[in-house]
Amino acid sequence: MTRMKAVFRLFAASCGFGLTLVSGCARSQVLTEAAVAERSHPSDSEAGSRRADPPSGSVPTSGLVAEIAAQVAGNLASATTLTIHSSQTVSFAREPLDGVSKEESERSLREPRLAIEALPHIRLDVEVDAEMTPTSMRASFRKVGSPQPEMILELSSVNGQPMFRESHWYAALRGYLRGEPYAIEDPSGVEGLQVDHAFWSEIQAQGAPVCALAEFYCTWIGSESIRVRSYREIIGESVVVSRERLNGEDVYVLSRPCYDIRNDSSRSVRTDRFVVTDGFKLVAWSSHYTNLRFGARVAYMVVDRVYSYQNGE
Repeated sequence: MTRMKAVFRLFAASCGFGLTLVSGCARSQVLTEAAVAERSHPSDSEAGSRRADPPSGSVPTSGLVAEIAAQVAGNLASATTLTIHSSQTVSFAREPLDGVSKEESERSLREPRLAIEALPHIRLDVEVDAEMTPTSMRASFRKVGSPQPEMILELSSVNGQPMFRESHWYAALRGYLRGEPYAIEDPSGVEGLQVDHAFWSEIQAQGAPVCALAEFYCTWIGSESIRVRSYREIIGESVVVSRERLNGEDVYVLSRPCYDIRNDSSRSVRTDRFVVTDGFKLVAWSSHYTNLRFGARVAYMVVDRVYSYQNGE
């Protein structure tokens, strides 16, 4: 990740085969049963782009989605401490389409998760543990199977200036080297952090930028947190919502069409899926990417994030 500030925008909502987000947030309205019957008609904000079609069988709504987003953001804005565990999985597969016509290339597209299951693929799993206050954070990043975190990232504030400190594990030393604190210009992220390259290098080598951990480069909580503002926006861009049972609990499931961009040589699609509890905590977020190069190849990537909260005030 060469420019963290650019990558971090809306928690790396623009990541995934180098395309930008088609945005258009819903406005907050009152949460009522009647809101479920409303239909959202988001408009395009970029020339040459259009939103993907919502999943079939779901119930579109605008007011309900906006209120869920506001409640999630409000919970984080009012918190004073938070301990979060996140399991993050990135899966990637490619399929050659050499010499296949544009029309046949389009017809060959599959749902990303099903395509990855059917094709030879790479799957990488990372665990994140983070403790947060409105002005500080300590997050550890560990590949599944590793005996210790590969990196620990600490965020603090000195005289009101956000400061980062990185600690990296070196097997040859059997210990961590702790870097010097350094100032950052904006709490949304900094240039030069290499944690994502270290974790996702096998997929980065395939040409797919991955920034699944970007939301852990700042504290999530407090009224000034960019996380709070971005959660309200990206969840509020969802166009459908349903009620489902997950682990014995009723949850809201929201779908967000992020982009469907086509030109003469390619087509790229991204959709997001959010799972929110009745207490308005985000417990899962998955992103599905498709990048088709007509007559050349198609690439699929799925990023799955699961969150659990040990405490919160």
